[in-house]
Amino acid sequence: MPEETPPIRVQIVRDEESLFRKISAQVPLVTSLFAIGLSIFSVHESIKHDSLNFAPLVTYHLSSARYGSGIPGIFLTNNGLGPVIVKDFRVYFDGAQLPVGSAPQFRDQVLKRAPGIFHDIDQTTWTYFSSDVALGVNKETYILQADPNSIDRPGFNKLIQHRLTVAFEACSVFDDTCRRICTNGRSDYCKQAP
Repeated sequence: MPEETPPIRVQIVRDEESLFRKISAQVPLVTSLFAIGLSIFSVHESIKHDSLNFAPLVTYHLSSARYGSGIPGIFLTNNGLGPVIVKDFRVYFDGAQLPVGSAPQFRDQVLKRAPGIFHDIDQTTWTYFSSDVALGVNKETYILQADPNSIDRPGFNKLIQHRLTVAFEACSVFDDTCRRICTNGRSDYCKQAP
């Protein structure tokens, strides 16, 4: 009879994994998670950057009534790259908020408090924003403008530089960011709650 072959013994020998092999097995997972996190951060920053690209930049300027200096008044200009909404418009005279809701009321309240400055009221133009108003890119509007020959120049300059303050919100059309702006640098009016 033929000789029997002994059965083959299979023995599984475990090789102790080295620290390097344990770490290298996790590297693809960590790299993938890092790439996903970086992509999310990149998208967030891109959205933020795009909204800043079209942010409005509303400034005001006071044009005093000097001889030959153009039209005196208070003007708003949007120098930004996106349109702006002007809202929450308020007028202060010598620190007190004027109860106005229209351009004629604005004019009458100022004339009552500052007599003698305007010689010909028909040569003066007043604007009061009773509701939200859009101002396009590179557009300018006036709040108050006067014919230089129809006003008392020193009195008008004192009025727009020290006594009359206009406060309003300038809000971006693309997001919810608003900035409070006050003429004459009167930031105390900007901090008042609506």
